Amino acid sequence: MGSLLINSLLEALTELEEALKLLSLWDIAPPSIEALQSTAPFAADTMPFNSWLQWLFIPRVKMMLEEGMQLPKGSDIASMGEVYAMKVNPEAASIIGYLRRIDVLMNAL
Repeated sequence: MGSLLINSLLEALTELEEALKLLSLWDIAPPSIEALQSTAPFAADTMPFNSWLQWLFIPRVKMMLEEGMQLPKGSDIASMGEVYAMKVNPEAASIIGYLRRIDVLMNAL
């Protein structure tokens, strides 16, 4: 994996985290163990999308990058972000640009 792309993706994940905090979409308390063990896409059956980003997606992608693991191809988390913003939380619309950038970078690695 190219170090420039990896660094760009790590930066994009940090920017997403900062945007979630700015929008008060960053949780203080972690979800339950059961919620974290969800097998549903985006853990949609146990937590809101922003919590999935915070507790599962961001840490997992960072860990994969740090350990030199191959990232999944075909990332399209921006689409889920759009659905979440339209149906659940309109304030989340401002994070879609961050999600699109992450999709592009993940698919380039």
